Parts: sequence; C-alpha cells; structure tokens
Amino acid sequence: MAHRLLIDVNVILDVAGERDPYREASQKILSIIERKKAHGFVSAISYPILYYLLQRDIGHGDAREFLIVLSELMSIVPADKTVLERAMRVETDDYEDAIQIASAEACRADFIVTRDAHGYKRSPVKAITPSEYLATFSA
Repeated sequence: MAHRLLIDVNVILDVAGERDPYREASQKILSIIERKKAHGFVSAISYPILYYLLQRDIGHGDAREFLIVLSELMSIVPADKTVLERAMRVETDDYEDAIQIASAEACRADFIVTRDAHGYKRSPVKAITPSEYLATFSA
C-alpha cells in the first residue's frame, strides 16, 4: 500500500527554489507522488507561506502557477477548526509545526517529510527527511 506523506513547506521550497544540495532528494519525493507510488498531502496553511516566499524569488505569476501545479499533485488538508484546535494541544513552541502535525494526523499520514525533524520531535506522526525516506522506502 502506498504511503501517505504530509510534505512540509521546506521540502516544496527545495524544489521550487532549486535549493541545492536538498533539491534532488526533495524532487524525488515529489516524483514518487506524481507516479502514484505514494499519496502526497500538503496543509492548507502551507499555501500562503509558499506563495509569500516564492513570489519574492520567482515573481507573482510563477508563484501562482507553481501552486496550481502543486494543487494538482497533492491533496490539500483543510486547516479547519478541528485541525487548529488539535494544534493548540500539540507540545511544541512553533504553532506552524503544530498545525503541520495536526494536519498529518487529520489525513492519516504515515510520515511527515521534512528537513526540520527537530520541530517534530514530539509528533505522533514520524518525521523523516527526504533522503531518509528514499533510503528506506524508495523503489
């Protein structure tokens, strides 16, 4: 059965911003999702964060186009009342990470794919880097 992966903002930015040396592993994660070898999820709160950061680097039009393509590739986890209230109970100092954790629980993710595993130490959903995922599960 295909893994359910919540993809953190930093992994998506690695691809969109062509951030080496992280881009290759992050791109492979998105390719696995594109080939339907895993099901990708992104929290709705990631979209304004991604837009804000991308439009500074690649411009308004390209940032919007990237997010449209991302929406076709990934399922979006709503940041609804249940997710936001659950995030308030997550033990972390970073509310954005807490929302990502609550989103991962809401979509029943097997893993949170991130380069910031430190922010997810107490997450009930295991955080894993793109490279770790590829080394362990890639086929």
